[in-house]
Formats: sequence, C-alpha cells, structure tokens
Amino acid sequence: MSAATDPASASSGPPTSALSGPITTTVERLWPLLVVAPIALPWLASGYLLSFDMVWVPDLAMRRDLWGLGTALPRAVPSDWWVAVLDEVLPGAALQRVVLVGALLLMAYGARRLVPPSLPGARAGRMVAATVAVWNPFVAERLVLGHWPLLLAAGALPWVLTSVPAVSSRPRSWVAPLLWLTLAGLSASGGLLVGAAALVAAGLTRDGRPARVARVALLALLANLPWLVAGLVHAADAATGGVGAFAVRGEGDLPAWLTVLGLGGAWNAQAQPGSRIGIAGPLALLLLVVTILWAARAWWRVQPAAPTLLVCWCLGLVVSLLSVVSPDLATSLAGLPGGGVLRDGGRGLVLCWPLIGSVLGCGAAVGLGRIADPANRRGLLLVALVVPLALLPDLAWGVGGALRPASYPAEAGAARAALAARTDDRPSGAAALYLPFTSYRAPAWNRGHKVLDPWPRVLTPDPVVSDDLVVDGRVVPGEDPRTPLVRRALARPTPQERSAALRRLGIAWVVIEHDAAPDATVPVVAGRELHAGPALRIVELEGRVTPTGPGRGAVAVVIAAWVVHLTAVGAAFVAVAGSLRRRRRSPSDAPRN
Repeated sequence: MSAATDPASASSGPPTSALSGPITTTVERLWPLLVVAPIALPWLASGYLLSFDMVWVPDLAMRRDLWGLGTALPRAVPSDWWVAVLDEVLPGAALQRVVLVGALLLMAYGARRLVPPSLPGARAGRMVAATVAVWNPFVAERLVLGHWPLLLAAGALPWVLTSVPAVSSRPRSWVAPLLWLTLAGLSASGGLLVGAAALVAAGLTRDGRPARVARVALLALLANLPWLVAGLVHAADAATGGVGAFAVRGEGDLPAWLTVLGLGGAWNAQAQPGSRIGIAGPLALLLLVVTILWAARAWWRVQPAAPTLLVCWCLGLVVSLLSVVSPDLATSLAGLPGGGVLRDGGRGLVLCWPLIGSVLGCGAAVGLGRIADPANRRGLLLVALVVPLALLPDLAWGVGGALRPASYPAEAGAARAALAARTDDRPSGAAALYLPFTSYRAPAWNRGHKVLDPWPRVLTPDPVVSDDLVVDGRVVPGEDPRTPLVRRALARPTPQERSAALRRLGIAWVVIEHDAAPDATVPVVAGRELHAGPALRIVELEGRVTPTGPGRGAVAVVIAAWVVHLTAVGAAFVAVAGSLRRRRRSPSDAPRN
C-alpha cells in the first residue's frame, strides 16, 4: 500500500489545515445538526412520540413510585422523577423533543471529541465520526423501542470518557464527570454501563492512580444512588426469567454474534431496521469490518484513549452476548440491582459505538489528510459521509415513520380532573387499576402502534398495571408482587367480590380502556362511575381501601439516598453556574478555541 493511502503513515502528512479549504470550522461544527435533522424532521409536528417503552405525557404527576417507593421494581427511577420535575418548566411534548434530539446531538458532538484535533484532516474525520455515531442500527432500534434514557447514556459516554482523566484531588475537577454520569444514570442499565466505562477510563489513564479510580467510583456511586438503593430495597422482587426471550438476535441470515459487531441485534424483531434483513445487513457489516481493520493500526497510534475504547468495546460485547453464550450465568446475575441489563443484552452496545466512531473518524482523518488532490479528497469525503446514510435509510424520517407524533384523546383532561378531585378523599397511596390487565396497548389514536400503557402516566393516582410481558407467544412474568394478587381478585365470581378484593390490595379506582384490546373481556367491578368517554371509563370502588406501601425503614433509606444524590448534583450545578458567572465577568480570561 502506498504512503498516499496507508492510514498508518500519519506522522508525515500535511498540516491539519490540509482540508480546511472546503471544510470550514463552521461547517464541521454544524455537521451534527445536519446528521440529526433527517431523523427529527417529523417530530416538528405537535403531539407525543409514543413507541413501546417511550411514554410521554403533558404533565407527569409526582408520585411515590417515581421515587422508587412503589410496589414494583423501580425500572424508571430516576428518569421519570426528572421528567416530572422538568415538565413543570417545559411542556411535556417540547421536553421530549429536547431529550431525543439532545441525545442524538450528544452522541454526534461527543464522537468529534474522539478524533484528535492534531491529525491531518481532523475536520473531515470528525464529520465522519459524527455521522457513524448517529446512523447505526443501535440508534434506530433504541428509538423504536423507546429507550430514551439509554440513548442519553450513549450520548453522555464520550463526554465521560474524556472528562474522567482530569479527575484529581481538586473538587472542581469532579463537576463535569458527575453531571455526565448523572445523565447516564437516568436508567439503571445506562448508569451501570457508563459507570463501568468511567472506571476503565480512570484506570487506563497514562498516569492512572488508585486514588483517581476511587474518586471516579465515588462519583459513579453518587450519580446512580437513587436507582441503586431503590433496587436494593426491591431486590427480592427482581425478575430473573426471560433472559432467553430478551437475548440479542441476528439480522436475517446473520447470527447474533456477527450482528452485534454492526451495533444491531435488538431482541424485538419489530424494532430491527427492515433494510438490515436483506443483503444490506451483511454488506454493511463487511464494509464496516474491512474499514476498521484498514484503519485500526493508525487509530492505535494516534488515539491516546485507544486502550480505554478497546476495553469498553470488549466489555460491551461480553454484556451483549452473555445471554446467548451463557444463559444460566446471565439469569443468575439478572436479579441484582442493575442486572436487568443482562436480560436485554443489546443494551451493552452502548459501550461499543465509541470505538467504531473513533476508528472510522481517525482513519478518515489520516487517510484523507494524505491525499494531495483536493478534488479527490472532497469526493472521498462525500462517499464516507453518504455511505452510512445509504446503508441505513430506515433511520430517516423518524425511523421510517415509526416515530410520528400522536395526540391523546380529548377526554384526557376531563378524566385526569375527575380522578384528581377524588384523591383527597382517599388514603395516601390509594391506587388505580388499569384494565385490560395487559402491559402494552395499540390504540387507534396512536395509529395502532404498540406502546406501554400511557394512561397511568396521564392520570394522577399511583398505578397498578400488569408488568407481565409476552415475547413470541411466551409470557415473561413481571416483578410487581401485586400482579398475581390482582389476577386472583379479578377472577372472583361477582362484581362485589372483585371490588372488595381489590380494595384490600389498596386499589380505589378502576380505569377501563376501551381501545386497548377491543377483543379482551374486562371483568365488571362494582362501584360508582366517575367518568365515561369514548376512550376511558373510570369506576370508583366504594368502601374502605386498605393502603399498601413500603415500610418506614425502606422509605427512610430511599429518601436518604435521594437527599445525598440531589445534594451532590445540586452542588455540581452551583459550581457550573459560578464558573459561567466568572467567565462573563472576565471574558479575556475565557479559553479560546
């Protein structure tokens, strides 16, 4: 291979400005916006993006389950807590757009940081890295599955990796890593994976010391404290079954172990991009592997964080394939706090994408920087930017239209008000049961697209819902201990007996959803009708309700964890605000680009 095309010959190329003619700093900095725009354009319409686990509502009420004090395992802690706080400032629909677009932009701009600016053609390499970071099967699948906290963790990861090496004994150096780790820790899986990556980065830093690793471990603990403590409180309820049902799957004829190399393999076939099932999947994987092998030598030489990225990539593959290679081990670990990541092994790919983005970005920077002819450079750069888009056209237009805004039925406000007016007359912790007693819905007002039941978040009382999942016709038992008790109560012979049994479980209201499962038989319960509309019917169970909830010890421990967590995060925000004020007062001292 000649010097003009060998990416390993990075040390004797033209200066960084070799590609500065056609690629200005402004173009390179705005490129992530152009990469994300084709995905997000449909989201400009009004409404909410509701898909599988992604449920956003106009105003999420603050309830005890958002703190991790419900009866079910706190899978949405602390993400829902933050949504309930922030949607008091920004409407829910707008907040959802900020979160989704922000996650993709964090990935794209974070990928730029993984291409050293000193490389020849660094601007071109950063554009390639940003493109690859967003246009890949992992992003497409997780958008459809509605795993927005995991996408935020993926977006936070490169910022964590580049900020952790600066952690020292100075408290100011802790601020950025803590905030990025907190963003990643909005979900247990994201917090666990990115926290592990942070420890790897701390340990593999050139001057890595045990003290730095210990400090980073403390920051990761503070960032993940809410879900970690709440998970320990509910550890006995953690589900360990269903590992096989949620294991990564191959795309078309590709086996699972090859599919994950290309950042795909979601357990839900409905989330896998259609274009990956045919010849495009193997072709994309072959092109990716060949390009990485071609660029790997140069990348290892020019990327100081190469060992960290490589270890994270290996760790991500292990997590992704564990349930395929050793289902028994994955099952035994799935019951631990955060161990749910091993049930949906594909979440481990969060740790894999930075290496791919960095290798391809560095390879493009070095390879293009060695080409003397400007026309050839521009042509090859255009090819490098277009190929990822052409191989995954499904991602455009809201993942091929899968993510389009929908509007809640007009009666949502009236139903919420009817229930809210009655909560003061009921004991604290009185709950609402949602029927049919299934987890996912496909309502007509959401174009028949499957989504986790949204009404428990639209309405205000603590919800009781079925968390049993059906995967390929197989029922995977849920984690809420009330689920089997509710099924037994609904099986009672008369409406009066059903109501009495439900009241003993702390249930004061029953919400019947008409279009959730039109063919389902909904048991009749005795009570007073509060609301009747085209979409919902709400019945209040008359009589004494026996409230349920965690013990005082559990409440004290969970609240203490939240206090410590919010104190640390609040102090970090105060430090950032103080730094910004100092910069405004002394603009001459601000760092220059």
